[in-house]
Amino acid sequence: FVVTAEVLYTKAIRQLFFEEFNIPTEQIGVDPTQGNRPLFGTPDAGLRDGAFAPQRVSDQFAQVIRVKNKNDNRSLLLTFEVNRQMTDWLGLRAGYTFSNVDDTQGLFSSQATSNYGRNAIRGNPNNPELTNSSFERPHRIVLSATFLANLGRNMALEITPTYFGQSGNPYSFVARGDINGDGYRGQGISRDNDLIYIPNNVNEYLWRDPGDAADFDALINDNECLSSQRGQLMKRNSCRNPWSNVFGLRGVLRFGSLGPGAFDLVFDVFNLFGNKVFRTADIDRGEIAIRYRGRDGDVDDGQMIFSYEGSTADNNGDGKVDAYELFQNASRRQLQIGLRYVF
Repeated sequence: FVVTAEVLYTKAIRQLFFEEFNIPTEQIGVDPTQGNRPLFGTPDAGLRDGAFAPQRVSDQFAQVIRVKNKNDNRSLLLTFEVNRQMTDWLGLRAGYTFSNVDDTQGLFSSQATSNYGRNAIRGNPNNPELTNSSFERPHRIVLSATFLANLGRNMALEITPTYFGQSGNPYSFVARGDINGDGYRGQGISRDNDLIYIPNNVNEYLWRDPGDAADFDALINDNECLSSQRGQLMKRNSCRNPWSNVFGLRGVLRFGSLGPGAFDLVFDVFNLFGNKVFRTADIDRGEIAIRYRGRDGDVDDGQMIFSYEGSTADNNGDGKVDAYELFQNASRRQLQIGLRYVF
């Protein structure tokens, strides 16, 4: 047996960080109907539905992004692998990787306002929490066996079936509309970055349609990551897509010789049994669950009204409402064939 263990720890010393320079450094109030969500603007009757107008440091500018360095991000990866050549014709391999990856911003985009505005937050957007990275997959398992057959006449066939199993990627639920007044999802910019408040009772919200309350309640009840956070603002990336099981097959037929090498005919089958793989559509900014629709009564102190914009579907057949969808490409069987010359 050959056993390999690897530990990789990464700590950011000077990581890229985006900061909104044109809003107050500290909150100017809280919304008690939204789990005491910090506010950085005030309701404005001149805006559509009495939306928030951000309190600007300078009214001559809208969004102003400052790029700076921070040292928050970190990751830990532990990998273990065991392999053994059992006989001349059979080899076995098993590997497992554990990962714990935390960051404050995902940085998916080439634009500064997108990197900032699509980073889901529940507190001060300029001081986001260190939470699960969108890239984190806590557990990954790889199992394979290699069968080798000598066919004679300088020909050999190698067949390797493989199993890949891994955790789904994390995701969040956000509200459509700027409900903390930081100026994102407003005039000239369409970014939704406010994590939802998960009420103890859905009637803590004011709904445009009574049916929305039942749909929102079903989403919360059917997702443990939400129901465990009732009475709180949701933590970023605290939900996770389902575990995926995918089988593959690789074959290599070595034949003939020419000069110092030989030809290989290689074929790979990805997702041999067509197993379903699920994912959320927007892992960078979060899934839209609710949408701001205006205010009840006076704009200055009226409670916000919402509609439900999330999923009502059972996509993986477990009888529960879920936000993820079938990842079409990864769920298809795919075949790849190639010819190579090996020296």
